[in-house]
Amino acid sequence: MYGIHAVTELLRSASSPIFALCVSESSSPATSAALASLLRIAQEQGVEPIMRSRGELDRLTRGAVHQGVVAFCSAFRYHSDVHGILRAAGNEPPLVVILDGVTDPQNLGALVRSTYVLGGHGVVLPMNNSAQVTAATAKAAAGATEVLPIAQVANLLRTLRDLKDREVQLLAAVAPGQGGQPAWDCDLSRPTAILLGSEGKGLRPQVRKSCDGRIEVPMQAGLHGASLNVSAAGAVLLYEALRQRRKQAAIDHG
Repeated sequence: MYGIHAVTELLRSASSPIFALCVSESSSPATSAALASLLRIAQEQGVEPIMRSRGELDRLTRGAVHQGVVAFCSAFRYHSDVHGILRAAGNEPPLVVILDGVTDPQNLGALVRSTYVLGGHGVVLPMNNSAQVTAATAKAAAGATEVLPIAQVANLLRTLRDLKDREVQLLAAVAPGQGGQPAWDCDLSRPTAILLGSEGKGLRPQVRKSCDGRIEVPMQAGLHGASLNVSAAGAVLLYEALRQRRKQAAIDHG
């Protein structure tokens, strides 16, 4: 894992043992304060940093933007089903993001980050034909992979049936013109799973068919095929869910 925010969250969460923490001998002044904070947490956790040249870190990460920090840890541990995510919701109506065919690790990381900061309770990934949580994903998520429940499931359709049995509405995110309701016309204050598909093909037909409805992000007219990418669309939908839930909470509390 690399990047200051990702490694800091890894140290804070203690979710995976760190075998080695490598730090650049010549860190940028722009990252010095954040790096000093990371090193304090490492000291508290009993992790001794190993000083390495920036060139060595470049080789370790194959040229990725590591910000002068690289940690070696065990493989990411997924939840095996959606139940851990539903438990994480506590007394709140669950808000789950389900990805079907999203293969870009940067998009996955961005969606994990958006889910975390906008009040979602977890992300579900299929075991096959999907991006997985890698160092690049964790860097794009700015460490949110370490604090947000992420489930990897063998049978996505079974997971959808599970959610339906628990009265979670399934909303398929679709492009404008594909029969979706504008996000603000959908009730996202109730238990909800938002399903997002691949950039090119969207959701698989059998997955879309399993959903209770379709949701879209309305766009300005006359854009001639322009659209948001999956991570941007997911962020907009999650923001709308957060807006509705805060409004509902204000009503409930008078």
